Amino acid sequence: MTIHSSLPVDVKAALIGAYQLSTTATARIPGDIPSLLQHAYYRNFNAHMPTIHDAETTVTPASTTSLEYLITTIPPLEPAAQVLLDRARSILTSGPPLSMNVELAEGEELPAALHTLNQGAVWACLLGGGANPDLEDRVLERTREERADETEIHEKIRKMLTPEAKCLWFLCRKFFFSLNVAEKDGESYQSNVYDVCYHHRMYMGRLFMLDTANHTALTRARIPRTLEVFSDKFTHVARTPKGLWGWGDNSWCQLGHEPIRWFQPPTRLTFPACPMVVELEATLPVWEKHKLVLDVVMYSQRVIILTPAGAVVAGQDCEMFAGTVDETQFNPLAVPGGFVPDRIISDEGCVVISMGDRQLIGGRNDAGQLGLGYKCDMSGFTDIPFSVDRVVSKAAFNIYFCAGQILFAGEVDRMFPGAKLLPGFVWGDECLTPTPLRFPMRVKGLYYDYSQLVWTSSGVTVVCDHEFKSYEVGFEASSFAGDQFQHHTGQWFKRVAGAGGAALTEADSSVIGSFDRDIRRPDDPRRLPLHPRAGARQTWAILISIHAVSHGAALTCEPSTLVISGKIAGILSSELVWLTSSSPARPRWPGRRQATAVCGLSADRGSGFNGRTNEVVDGCYSTWLGMACGVLARHGYSTITDPVALQRYLLAACQCPGGGLLLDKPDCSRDAYHTCYNLCGLSMAQLLPGARVYGDASNSVGPTDPRFNVKPGAVAAIEAWTRANIIRS
Repeated sequence: MTIHSSLPVDVKAALIGAYQLSTTATARIPGDIPSLLQHAYYRNFNAHMPTIHDAETTVTPASTTSLEYLITTIPPLEPAAQVLLDRARSILTSGPPLSMNVELAEGEELPAALHTLNQGAVWACLLGGGANPDLEDRVLERTREERADETEIHEKIRKMLTPEAKCLWFLCRKFFFSLNVAEKDGESYQSNVYDVCYHHRMYMGRLFMLDTANHTALTRARIPRTLEVFSDKFTHVARTPKGLWGWGDNSWCQLGHEPIRWFQPPTRLTFPACPMVVELEATLPVWEKHKLVLDVVMYSQRVIILTPAGAVVAGQDCEMFAGTVDETQFNPLAVPGGFVPDRIISDEGCVVISMGDRQLIGGRNDAGQLGLGYKCDMSGFTDIPFSVDRVVSKAAFNIYFCAGQILFAGEVDRMFPGAKLLPGFVWGDECLTPTPLRFPMRVKGLYYDYSQLVWTSSGVTVVCDHEFKSYEVGFEASSFAGDQFQHHTGQWFKRVAGAGGAALTEADSSVIGSFDRDIRRPDDPRRLPLHPRAGARQTWAILISIHAVSHGAALTCEPSTLVISGKIAGILSSELVWLTSSSPARPRWPGRRQATAVCGLSADRGSGFNGRTNEVVDGCYSTWLGMACGVLARHGYSTITDPVALQRYLLAACQCPGGGLLLDKPDCSRDAYHTCYNLCGLSMAQLLPGARVYGDASNSVGPTDPRFNVKPGAVAAIEAWTRANIIRS
């Protein structure tokens, strides 16, 4: 005999009555107790709970105490139903289970549940289950901007990234937190080429990709934990602890294997024609194969991989760099014996490799564009008679950036003599030796295409159009679109011609042509990269590398390093102009990182720092940017907008309501990491010029040295020990 067949008849009525009571008594209680009671009824009686429409049975508002008592009077149900009934009772007495900030007793462990996994695992599980991480539809919007006529792609993206699939992130706080952290700390890439949109997202080693020609949803890449992805529109290479994996376009066997196809699924890259590389890879432990790769340089259908055992190449024009070889696999670069490159500079038809101070060059030379003094078909590499920091390669000429000079070699394009940059040459001439372009001023950024030249100098942007007519814009533009130019503040201005000449008016542009050519030597200690990669609106700050995003943590390192090396006095006057607005005493980028709106805080809870443009604030950046502000303040540069508001944020928004450790922002979990950096940031904010301790005097914390983020007494002891124990030659 089953359980429910022997139960009193009034159990059904008791469950129905509890359900009716719960609809009013728990209206403001999270946890959805009515649904739990409905499902308990179904599991126990294998029938849906009847709907009661009789007005006489309408339940008046009641307390949760009455509901709790009613539930306790219900006899034991089937086990599957009893679980739900017990959960409803638990929510009434203890509140709903938390997905974050769970308080554990000593010795207690988190339950085995999806929401107790780390955020990377949660993020991957939800994406694998079909969740749409693109809450703002950025993938679709960018595709519509770049491929407005490809409506079929637009429709595919809508089907792959549906609005309904966004709801999964809001099932609990941990899910939404995982998405926000992945958006902040993860990586994404998108390219729209011809009639295909490719997009991938990576966080904590998990990689998901979407290719509208080959996928129907965001698809997990079946490769080991990903450390880094190198992409060039069509082709992609991932560095993992178990080696290199490649996918995408393999139409020129640029992934080092057959078959030739437009889309190759993720495949392990091998090097059968490169014995030195194979030997090195075999010596590496199984989970340290990533150490084989120093760099991957990709251009169109060509892949060059730099390893400690030498560089290898596969794909288009492979024979131009490797000699007569099997073009379906990776081959070593054809270099002199004993030459093991440690750096690669590449663009389209030109590759420069370095070993220390020695440089070799290879590539197309049919118009003398390699600058060797002659023209011929090349196979392999030869010594270059000048030093190269960067190269821009076009079909018939190259532009070299060399120690402050910009050199031209190859067939002369009409724009250069038209702009009077190549005296003595006319359109169609062949310039076989590197010849300086004669700019009338020192160039800081350069953009070229076949219809215009644009360059920036101190405080000015110069444009030479296809008719060789030049005009100036009265600021250093970071990007441009036709006759529109972007100011460093992010505001766009449009050049408008009138009776009194040309003037600038405010404009709004979404099409960007970025300057991305820094002509100074990369080893110059004063070097501040001018612009990030083309095609992305960025801010100005010290970057980790020329293609990195401006970031507060990187900003911390630069001033501190300059102070420690004794170089900051000369640098500030000439190179930190990028930080200043109208007054050199007000560096602007760190100050603009202080915000409240981006995280939804009210003004009474202060304003914290974010690390990047349009990111949410985070307590730890009070240390990173606070250190930079402290160092710059010692040299007369005031950078912070409001140190008191920063203190207010740390004290009012970053303390856990339950006490104990500190948070990075409201509604986040507390941890030792953010406790340390919030307190250090509080110290920095209290020591800046013009600052005062916010609130009660007990809020004051001890001072720290902004160069090292340790106590001044410890710094003094270290410096004294160093002076006493320095080894002199």
